[in-house]
Amino acid sequence: MKNLTGYEAFGKVTITIAIIYYILHLLFNKYVWKVSLVKLPDLNGKWDVTGTTLNEDGSTKYTWHGTMAIEQSWEKILIHLKTDKSESLSYTATLSKREGLLGGWRLSYSYKSDPNTEQQHELNSHNGYCEIKLDNDLIIGDASYFNNNGRRTFGIMKIEKVKV
Repeated sequence: MKNLTGYEAFGKVTITIAIIYYILHLLFNKYVWKVSLVKLPDLNGKWDVTGTTLNEDGSTKYTWHGTMAIEQSWEKILIHLKTDKSESLSYTATLSKREGLLGGWRLSYSYKSDPNTEQQHELNSHNGYCEIKLDNDLIIGDASYFNNNGRRTFGIMKIEKVKV
């Protein structure tokens, strides 16, 4: 049997632990967090969106429709909203439980929105913030959003999960 030096033993133990950690992290990030013991909802999927941009007095400025795709793992949530005129991608997102039995969940995210090529003469790129209140069944949600620098608008959205 070969005797290991302290450096060789340390190196083998470190590499073994790193490999085990990597495999466990990969499994947890992809699959384990969805188990009911973790108590985090799985928002992955496509959502139909109906939005209403509002005037300062709360009246409807215009309505719009789109599709929202949510990709979620243990580590991150990505939100991609596509409409006829633009699309936005999240760069931060948080998920929190709302209080009470009927509370549901709150998904808050900041995004960067860019107009489609043919809309660039009419619309500007901008950043914004959205907060979605989801029901306990994770089927429908009500949202409010606002934009800044480039398109100072705000409004509300209704979202509904697309059944697969």
